[in-house]
Amino acid sequence: MKRIITIALILVLALAIWAQETDQQELEKQEKLRQMEEQKKEMQLKAATMAEKAEVISAKIPGITISLGNKDILAYSSPFMGVTTESITIQKAKKLGYDKFYGVYVTGIVPGSAAHFFRVLKGDILMKFDENKIQDPDSFTNIIKSYYVGDVVRLQLFRNGQIKIIDFELGERGKKYGIASDDDEDKKDSETLKIRKKKAHVGYGGGSWIPVWFRHSMSDVNYLISQIGFSEMNDDGILLHGGCGKGNVGHGWFLGGYGVGYSLVKRANHTTASGANSIRRMNYCMGWGGVTLDKRIAVTKKITASLGTMLGWGGHTLELHQILGNYDWSQINQNLDSSDNNYMKLKKSYIFVQPKAMLMYHVLSWLAIRGEVGYMYGYSYHSGWNSVVAGDSFEIANSPDTTMQGFTVSIGPWFGW
Repeated sequence: MKRIITIALILVLALAIWAQETDQQELEKQEKLRQMEEQKKEMQLKAATMAEKAEVISAKIPGITISLGNKDILAYSSPFMGVTTESITIQKAKKLGYDKFYGVYVTGIVPGSAAHFFRVLKGDILMKFDENKIQDPDSFTNIIKSYYVGDVVRLQLFRNGQIKIIDFELGERGKKYGIASDDDEDKKDSETLKIRKKKAHVGYGGGSWIPVWFRHSMSDVNYLISQIGFSEMNDDGILLHGGCGKGNVGHGWFLGGYGVGYSLVKRANHTTASGANSIRRMNYCMGWGGVTLDKRIAVTKKITASLGTMLGWGGHTLELHQILGNYDWSQINQNLDSSDNNYMKLKKSYIFVQPKAMLMYHVLSWLAIRGEVGYMYGYSYHSGWNSVVAGDSFEIANSPDTTMQGFTVSIGPWFGW
C-alpha cells in the first residue's frame, strides 16, 4: 500500500513540475508576442508620422493606404469604445458605495457604438481593461490606444453596488454596431458587430485530495477474518482516500496520476492451542494507483465535463499477527516451533482498468467542485492468494480466486482549472 501511494505521489509531483514548466514557457511566449505587438505599433506610428509630412497621392478606407513615391504604408484606425468619462471624486464614490481608488465615471454613451451594443450604461464606473487598472480619463485613453479594433478585452465595471465583468469587443470610430438609438434613422443601414465571445476553456490542470466510495464484495475476506476471531467489514462499500493530479497535454486531453488506499486495524485476545493467552492483530489494506487519461469538454465557462480511463495496479493485503510476547533467547527454536508467536502476510494483486466520467463546477478561478463516477475492473494475473514471507511468495492452496471490481463514486474539491 505504501508503495502504491508513494508511486502515485511521485506521479503527481512530476506532473506538477511539468505543468509549472509549461506555464513558464507559455508566459515567455506571451511576453514575446507582446514585444512583437509593441514593435508593430511603433512602426505604425512612424508610418503615420511620415504620412503627415508627405504628399498624399491616394487613400483608401478602412485603414489608410498612403503612397509615398513607390512605397505604400498601411495605417490602421484606433479602437473606439464610445463613452465619455470623467474622474470620479471621493464624494461621488462614497455616494455610489464604491471603495476603490481607481476608475473613471461614465457620463455618456455614443448611440450605436460598441459601448452601446455591450450595454455599458451612463453612471457605470469603468475599473479595468484586462488587468490594466484605469486610473483617470487620460490613462483610460492610453489603455484603449494600446489595443486594436476587434480586440476582445475583459472589461471590469462597477454598477449598482456590484462588480461586473464583460467580454467587450472594441469597435471603430464612425461605425455603428448592432444596437442603435430609437431615433436613429440610419439604424437599418448600420453595420452589425459580430461578437467574438471568448470560448469556454477546458483548463490547464490541477490536483486535489480524492475520496472514493468503492462498491465491492468483501465476502472472501470477511469469511477468513471471521474464522480467526474478528468481526466482518462492511460489505456495502469502502471509502478510500488518496490524491490525484493532471495537466493539459493539448487539444483537451489531460494526463495525470492517481492513487487511493484504505486500511483497517483490529485487535483481539485469543487463547492458543497450548492454553496461552495471546493477542491477535489484523491489518487489512486495499488500494490502487496508476495513470489517467481524460478528454475534457467545456460545457460553459464554469462547467467542464470529461470522459477518461485509469490504467494501474493494486490489490488486497491482509497481515495477521499472533503475539504472546514470551520471547527467550535460549528458547528461540521452541518459539519457531510454537504457534504462540506467529505472522502471516496474505496478498492478491490486480491490473486495473477504470473507465469514468466527471463533471466539474468552478466556484473560483482556482477552486472547483468535482463529481466522478466510474467502474473499476481488476484482472488478477495469478489465481488464488499468495503468502509473502521474508520476501518470498508462496501460493496458498484452496484459496479463493477473489475478484475486485465494482462501481466507484467520488465527490470533492479540485484545486486548479
